[in-house]
Order: sequence, then structure tokens, then C-alpha cells
Amino acid sequence: MERERIVVDTNVLVRATFEDYEDHQKNLNILTSYDVILPEVVIYEYLGILIEYVNDIDTIYRVINNLELFEIESIKIKDIKEALKMIRENNKKLNKSNLNDFIILSIVKRLNYPFITYDEDLKKIAKKYDIKILEL
Repeated sequence: MERERIVVDTNVLVRATFEDYEDHQKNLNILTSYDVILPEVVIYEYLGILIEYVNDIDTIYRVINNLELFEIESIKIKDIKEALKMIRENNKKLNKSNLNDFIILSIVKRLNYPFITYDEDLKKIAKKYDIKILEL
């Protein structure tokens, strides 16, 4: 039986990585129960968090090695254009964090797979664009 394909946000990876999150195991289960797609920008955000909190090349290398289990979706120019359009439509400030979030949303929209995030604001905006949010 084929597993359901989903796109996950950076916060799912973070919760699955660090055992001090109370829902650590739940997020590990998400990553192993679905066919996971990671937008390229999620990888960069995740690396930034690892550098900030772990800051050990050997450990980061081991953690990043696990990401080979997932499909990485590249950013297309049309994703950036769509993200900028969405930022304008939602009256959001243009900054790196918002741009990253909206690039993720534009990729999810393009792929048309369910999305998992813990960011409540991102969920609300995703629903405006008929992006299916997987609530777990």
C-alpha cells in the first residue's frame, strides 16, 4: 500500500529532532508514516536552527544525513512570484521569515498535497488558498 504524500513545515522537523518537545515521538511518527516532501527552504530554515542550537558539525552532519529519506522540492521562480503575490494579498510585511513561509505555501499549493505545520497563522492563510492542512 502506498503511503500518503505530505509536505511538512520546518517546525515538524524541529519537534522530531529535539527530544525535549512533548510531542517529539508524534512528530517522528509523522516523518516515518508518510511519504514526506520537504520544500528546499525548509532545509535552509532547519539548518539555521541546528546551527543555532547544536552548533556541532559532526552532529549536524548526522542529522542532515537523515533528510536523504525525504523528497526535497526545489524552489521555482513561479513559487517566488506566487509567494510575493500572497504576501501582498494578505497585507504581510515583506521580510525573510514571511518570504520563507509564503514560498513554502506556494510550493504546497503547486504540489497540491496536504501540509503539516504548527504555525497557526500559516494554517489560516493556507486555508484561504484551499491548501489542505493535516491536523494530527
